[in-house]
Amino acid sequence: MFNRAYLSFIIATSMLAAGVSLCPAQSGDQEARTAWRDTMSRTPLPKKGCFRASYPSTEWQEVQCTTPPSHPLPRTGEGNLSPDTVGNNSGDWTAQVPGLISSAEGSFISVTPGITEMGNTYSPPNCAVPTGTNVANAFTLQLNTNTFASTASKKLCSSGSTKSICKGWQQFTFDNNAGQAYIQYWLENYGTTGTACPTNWYPSSSDSNEVDCYTNSEIGVGIPFSDSSEEIVGRLGLGQLAK
Repeated sequence: MFNRAYLSFIIATSMLAAGVSLCPAQSGDQEARTAWRDTMSRTPLPKKGCFRASYPSTEWQEVQCTTPPSHPLPRTGEGNLSPDTVGNNSGDWTAQVPGLISSAEGSFISVTPGITEMGNTYSPPNCAVPTGTNVANAFTLQLNTNTFASTASKKLCSSGSTKSICKGWQQFTFDNNAGQAYIQYWLENYGTTGTACPTNWYPSSSDSNEVDCYTNSEIGVGIPFSDSSEEIVGRLGLGQLAK
């Protein structure tokens, strides 16, 4: 975890738009789309950079890399009950496996016609404070890891004031309002109030005496914004980046 030498993630689920196909998937070709997604998830990128693929093409198309937005997306259960809290304030579900997870995929079982979603929007330089609230179709879709204590996270946590309970956490995010897919990294329970985060990491206080730290991948994959929540959950796409 926190390996910056190679950043790769798949936005390729039956509910998640990666901004490459504007037409909803038809029930008759779900198996073909599933096979395509599996094939592309194992297809290496031709070089370093940002790429997208659109069904049924099996060719990676290079796109311009983007700079991810800097607002935090904290984990539910960490004391933060803002509209941007992961887990919808009802708790996260995690998969327990005996070894390491090399890939993960998420989906909605069904999509209700006419669905809508509202959330916050942010603008630099102070991306911790929303510039808009209850904005239509402002939301993120994510695949997240469980908390972990890897070699990299332990090294980063070692400079915090509560390093004995500090853990790493990682989320793979599609932000519809920003039109991007990117990775956000976290150091949870990094320190108490007043503790400075590591260089290029930013504080996010989940309670009055706890400092968590977060940072984003240096680059993201640009994905066209959609003004339809129903269209987003009905589309299928795939994006990947390597640095």
